[in-house]
Amino acid sequence: DFTTANWTTDYGTTRTKFYDMDDVTFDFSGSKSPPVNILSTVSPHSIYVADGPYTLGGSGTISGPGALTNSSGTTLVLLTTNTYSGLTVVSFGDLQLGNGVQNGSLGSGSVIIGTGGISPVFNRTDPVGAPYFVSNAISGPADFYMEFKSGATTLAGATSNQRAKAIVRNGATLIL
Repeated sequence: DFTTANWTTDYGTTRTKFYDMDDVTFDFSGSKSPPVNILSTVSPHSIYVADGPYTLGGSGTISGPGALTNSSGTTLVLLTTNTYSGLTVVSFGDLQLGNGVQNGSLGSGSVIIGTGGISPVFNRTDPVGAPYFVSNAISGPADFYMEFKSGATTLAGATSNQRAKAIVRNGATLIL
């Protein structure tokens, strides 16, 4: 939020509040429980997740030109509807959208999966008549799986990726 004195600078000094266009790092020193509660529209320059697992939820949204990177080796869960336009990078760990009860979304930028493995994981509640629409380019340097746990998702990216494979669980729908 923009008022709580719970942010520190790179030098370890406490600030009075978060400011838009700050570079944000979630590491071992942060509270992973309860989840991070985003209450309004925030526009960080970048979000870097170095430890985890973290859940970013709340009624707010991540907006602006910033990028999001998960290199925690754990799962980062997004439960907010996001509009940020920078890259989404999963360099080590997983990215999950939704938890089967609440939805989360990607921003509008390209998604790069650098870990192989399974990411992103779609665990949303969208019905087949109104699926979650993904137009992002999703790519990676190694084979990776996208998992669809629940809800309906349409993949309509402008590029194809021969390294992406899909796991569609019972109760999920993938529309290409």
